[in-house]
Amino acid sequence: MQSSMQELYQTPAMMETLQIRVQTFWPISISPTITGSVMADSHPRVLSLSTGKAHTFSKSPASSLTLIANYGVQGDCHAGTTVQHRSRLHIRPALANLRQVHLMPLEILRRISDGLPSDEKTKLLSPGALGQNIMTQGVDLLGLPVGAELQFVTDGDGGGDDGPVLVLTGLRNPCAQINSFCPGLQEQFLVWDAKRDITARLAGVMSTVRVGGEVRAGMGIVVVRPEKHVLLGPVWVDRSYHGRIRESWLWGNSYIG
Repeated sequence: MQSSMQELYQTPAMMETLQIRVQTFWPISISPTITGSVMADSHPRVLSLSTGKAHTFSKSPASSLTLIANYGVQGDCHAGTTVQHRSRLHIRPALANLRQVHLMPLEILRRISDGLPSDEKTKLLSPGALGQNIMTQGVDLLGLPVGAELQFVTDGDGGGDDGPVLVLTGLRNPCAQINSFCPGLQEQFLVWDAKRDITARLAGVMSTVRVGGEVRAGMGIVVVRPEKHVLLGPVWVDRSYHGRIRESWLWGNSYIG
């Protein structure tokens, strides 16, 4: 099911529909203003890893993760061919899991934590604090397109065919649970315009596993971009596609859910 959905997303008609929605709801890229020039000067790498067997908000630090193709992180509560997020489990038929692995850029966390008290800053910068599996450094995750691939390599490897590979599917929505972690924090992960429409979401990206393998802290990251650039939108439940409910990265600009 997941494979067929990914093939559907890559058809010319679907890509054209996505581009129209991008131009309507998210007319500019947030990358230059959010991440600044730090990305261009940094070596893309894995900073920390985390996993969790139970559906708690934060995940526990790990020295390595085992990625399983079309499934997710071995032993993690969000792994599966169908979506495992509790807010989606009641939907039938079960949705393909486009949220197998959650990645978060350190640069965004540092930017947001600058305005927090020292204890909350330390808490936010901890591995797995927001439920992310992988914290990255030097990768402009939010500026990458749908379908971009992240290949994990050892030092000195320019990117071969043997390393684990993730495929980006969309943005994480900053849900209200973030306020339970730190009061008022959800607002910091959203960018609004003058009309109070959401123009950007900063809570990291979601992905699926294309090639399995072991990911270790300190590994390098090679980014492979698709031919067509379609900006990431939040992964959410789209109820408009041929009358069926499915997990999607189509969106409306005011959706927070």
